[in-house]
Amino acid sequence: MPLFIRGSVTVPNEESNFRNRRAFAALVATDPLVSSFLRDAENPAHTSWNGNAEKLNRNWRAPGERLREIRHSLRQLHELLDRGTRREDTDALKSLINVKDPAPTQDPSRQGERTPPSSFPHITPNPRVCVLTARKGGFALKGGPDLQAAALPLKVIVQAAYDLPTGNPFKKFSRFDFDFRMGSDLKIKSTGARWMAPDANRIVIDVGDPDFSFEVSGFDINRDLIVGAVLRDEP
Repeated sequence: MPLFIRGSVTVPNEESNFRNRRAFAALVATDPLVSSFLRDAENPAHTSWNGNAEKLNRNWRAPGERLREIRHSLRQLHELLDRGTRREDTDALKSLINVKDPAPTQDPSRQGERTPPSSFPHITPNPRVCVLTARKGGFALKGGPDLQAAALPLKVIVQAAYDLPTGNPFKKFSRFDFDFRMGSDLKIKSTGARWMAPDANRIVIDVGDPDFSFEVSGFDINRDLIVGAVLRDEP
């Protein structure tokens, strides 16, 4: 059962944004700026919010996106708190559906004999162009031992997200966790490279020096951070 309240006014039609949830939830907008923003979005009957309201678009920038964030904040909070850890027990039904192994019993006279191992072809490891290391509250990326000046300029795409008990952390990423584009608590240091953040959790690094380094700190130390780096072919 959800409640959407702006100041002291209940907005009943907004309950559809938290439908079919076995939970009690209330969104209470008491902050003066947020309350003023939602007041400009309300219809004359004060039953719902309209992202295309004339007063809203006249007084605020990008109001549609901000209104969606407010509407969906209850659902996102519920999803964050309702992530149960699942465990798979492969032996749960072992006593009920146990099947005898049809393989023939090994000849006792041949027990102890070992099959000679097969020869494996030599596999050349991929060159270490970049080295990504985890640090407390962040990560660091630097040039690897195989990065040569002839390979520059080089473009590296780095993506980060907080780990989850289930699901893909990158697909379920929320910009409320952190945002590379904002002047938040994250601190970014770069030498020998330029960078830009096209998305909240993605950075594109243009490497111009084999000894480059790129460091980010300021993440929540109480959560596990997942970071991936991919080289782009085009310069």
